[in-house]
Amino acid sequence: MVMGASRWATTLRAAARQVGCSTPRQSSSAAALPLANARDKMSAWQIHSYGDLSELQLSPQTRIPHIAHPNQVLIKVEAASVNPIDVAMIGGYGATALNLMRHIDNVEFPLTLGRDFCGKIVSKGLGEYNKLPVGSRVWGVVPVHQQGSHAEYVVVDANMISEIPNNINTQEAASMLYTALTAWSGLMFSANLKLHGMTGLKALVLGASGGVGNAAVQMLIAGGAKVGCTCSTDAIPLVESFGPECVLDYSSPEFHQKLADLGRFDVIVDCAGLGSDYAMKNKLQFRNYVTFTTPVLKNMDNLGLVRGFVTTVSDLICPNIMSMKNGGLITWAYFTPSSEGIKHVYDLVSSKSMVPIVENVFEFKDTPSAYKRVQDGHLRGKVVINLGESI
Repeated sequence: MVMGASRWATTLRAAARQVGCSTPRQSSSAAALPLANARDKMSAWQIHSYGDLSELQLSPQTRIPHIAHPNQVLIKVEAASVNPIDVAMIGGYGATALNLMRHIDNVEFPLTLGRDFCGKIVSKGLGEYNKLPVGSRVWGVVPVHQQGSHAEYVVVDANMISEIPNNINTQEAASMLYTALTAWSGLMFSANLKLHGMTGLKALVLGASGGVGNAAVQMLIAGGAKVGCTCSTDAIPLVESFGPECVLDYSSPEFHQKLADLGRFDVIVDCAGLGSDYAMKNKLQFRNYVTFTTPVLKNMDNLGLVRGFVTTVSDLICPNIMSMKNGGLITWAYFTPSSEGIKHVYDLVSSKSMVPIVENVFEFKDTPSAYKRVQDGHLRGKVVINLGESI
């Protein structure tokens, strides 16, 4: 058999982590320190239906989200980043599964996007009374099924935030956690490095110049791995600055031969959107091939929950039948909202073992331009929205 029952259970849990789902709690147990004026409104960039970037509209009279559970906090957002998932969700990506995870307090529309942020705590549930005080500056992430951070205020569970490392600025802090936690979960769980460790590991990161790619490279190097990278010609200086052992230009005619000459890798991390098929078509040698490009949500969107699940199982089994003949395993990886992961990233940033890479900063009023830049692709770092003072 390719995979036992426990492995299927792990796959199902991983699919749930992709949509950032959590078990709903009863709001009747919640209490919060109130805002000065419960009728205060905020500005938020929202969509009211799925489509293209023209659906993104500024809503200047949106009600400030309320704290519904005792472990939640209300954050005044100072900066937030735009991730490819935000652009994809405008087109309806993941809607079938995400709507299954939403409940009455998390309606589909209007939908505020935005997965990570930096800001200040302005109110909190009574369950957080003795923890980070009101006024603390924090960074954090928003699970994908919840209302996001491209707004002046956002509510999240307190375990999705922590204090900001004191050696980075607001925009840098806002740029990091979604992509860093995606890389972290791929390495720790999908590649099983939480158990085996990274010291002496021979690793290859495909697409090392993007947000997830550069986070994976920096984590691997900090963990003691020997890392090779691939990227385009113009990104080579950026990727070399992380300190890998080699950088290959994927546009070079000699690329595939040079890659073959490197031999077998303990882990290959696909951060370039190449998917499972790439590993087999190019006869890569690996113990574990981890890709963040998975068909889980797309299959459910196109085929429904049941047929989508069955097709997804087939999509995972087929490439593994071939890869396991050569002793390799193909696994899928997802963003995991995790306080343990946030602590790991905090420690790496504080020790300067991981540095944020910001390509562009847009003002809040120019948020559609930030989305357009992400949609255009070939990013050399993160795209950040600066809120600063309220508009």
